[in-house]
Amino acid sequence: MNKLNYLVIIPARGGSKSIKNKNLQKINEKSLIQISIDKFKVLDKISSIIVTSDNDEILKEAKNHGAIAWKRSKTISGDTATSESALKDVLENCQLVNPDQDIIFHQCTSPLLSINSIEEALIKFENTNSSCVFTVQEEYNPIWSVDDEKIKILNAKDLNRK
Repeated sequence: MNKLNYLVIIPARGGSKSIKNKNLQKINEKSLIQISIDKFKVLDKISSIIVTSDNDEILKEAKNHGAIAWKRSKTISGDTATSESALKDVLENCQLVNPDQDIIFHQCTSPLLSINSIEEALIKFENTNSSCVFTVQEEYNPIWSVDDEKIKILNAKDLNRK
């Protein structure tokens, strides 16, 4: 494995039900796609960034910010499509992929992931015999649920509210 030559793959499906065009939504005047691409462009160890999408607007945004746009088929772009199917499609079909590269899988819906966290994950990966590493963030905000007209907090014990 060449641990100094990473390929970043960013799946960005076009059809979000909850937030229309969510991957093109902006935070501080930058789309989620641009925020993601910009994070990886500043890292020396990144050889390529591929955005895989079924949506032409997302692919155009990716190209505009220096990423490779990979058009994914509708069969792996619906509501039941997995990120893994998008990754597999790029890895198996994109001729730009070097089979000896290590892969960074990034969700552009995690815009608060810091460059420092990415660098720490790469250091951990390079200094261990791990086959993969990932970042997580403990969540302290309540997650709410409405069930039978009762509102509950799912991630905290004994905090049911009326």
